[in-house]
Amino acid sequence: MTQVGDPMTNSNLVLHPNVKKGFRLVALECPYDILHHEPVQTLFSKVIALKIKGYLHEHPYGVLPVDSSDFIGDHLVLCKVDENENWIPIMAQKSLSLRRARLHSVAFPFSALADSHSAFPRHREFFQNWVTQLSSRLGHADHEITYESAVTIDPELRVNPPLRQWVRDLIWVQNARFHQGRGTKSSLTLAATQFKMHEAFNAIGYQSAADRWGGLADLELPAGDDKANLRLMVRSGDFPPTLAPLIEANAELWEDRLILNFAHLGSAQERLTHQVKKDAPKKAA
Repeated sequence: MTQVGDPMTNSNLVLHPNVKKGFRLVALECPYDILHHEPVQTLFSKVIALKIKGYLHEHPYGVLPVDSSDFIGDHLVLCKVDENENWIPIMAQKSLSLRRARLHSVAFPFSALADSHSAFPRHREFFQNWVTQLSSRLGHADHEITYESAVTIDPELRVNPPLRQWVRDLIWVQNARFHQGRGTKSSLTLAATQFKMHEAFNAIGYQSAADRWGGLADLELPAGDDKANLRLMVRSGDFPPTLAPLIEANAELWEDRLILNFAHLGSAQERLTHQVKKDAPKKAA
């Protein structure tokens, strides 16, 4: 996972408008529903490869950044489209709703983590109370509660600081627009403090759960031969107005996004079929 800083500072977005050329946003929603389509298989496998590549750049061999939730989550992806129209993921983040996790009997990421570590009973208690309060207030809130994963950026972007900064900003634009469209107002995440992810999530409206519920220390978990310090953070309500300039600057890119889900697959498949043909191995003469 590449370090992602505060999206509100040192932005090169407006200064580098041409950086947007040759890039496309993709919302790959619940691959479980559409994985029988070959173009989706191609793109999904590339997203998984990007996640492994990104994590191995920051963590020792052995860390596995994928699990069953990748098949049912919504993947927000930025692709670079090369001269041959190959779609190459360079940034990805996953969002998983509690409703979807329950539908497939898959453990919700945070609750599964808290349940597996008996040293953190207060975290389990906070999560249970938070979900109960939302369900009571909204009536059927579980579909509006999501877990936001860590962000993976292709490590090769380090050699291009303006592009890397733009991608960092775009992460939060894409996340905000996606959830605004869904009407999602309640999300949580475990932010890696060593990569300053807690600062980035705080800038888009997330609050440390410890500020709302005392006694919640950061989770210290093994990551291969290393350790990861994760801070539980929650968002309840709208995204902050400070995101508006970034959202407006990327409005065209967002409107031109590719949506891959059960409802949109007809048109989306046609646009990705060319990629499959390009990626297919050439037959020997």
